[in-house]
Amino acid sequence: MAVRLAAGGVCGSDLHYDNHGGFGAIRLKELMILGHEVAGLITAVGEGVEGLDVGQLVAVSPSCPRGNCKYCQ
Repeated sequence: MAVRLAAGGVCGSDLHYDNHGGFGAIRLKELMILGHEVAGLITAVGEGVEGLDVGQLVAVSPSCPRGNCKYCQ
């Protein structure tokens, strides 16, 4: 699936990650891209993808990577 990003933001937890390495009992164990709260428009879907269509507006949560795409590798 491909998403053309339309908007993004930096949230309060991003500021804590950047300034303090986490918040409360939560500590970063790996690198994290800040500004992870983004939304956009689906521009392409792969074969067999169901429930998502080109032109659909979506919010993206990259906080739980699967680890097997070319970007994770």
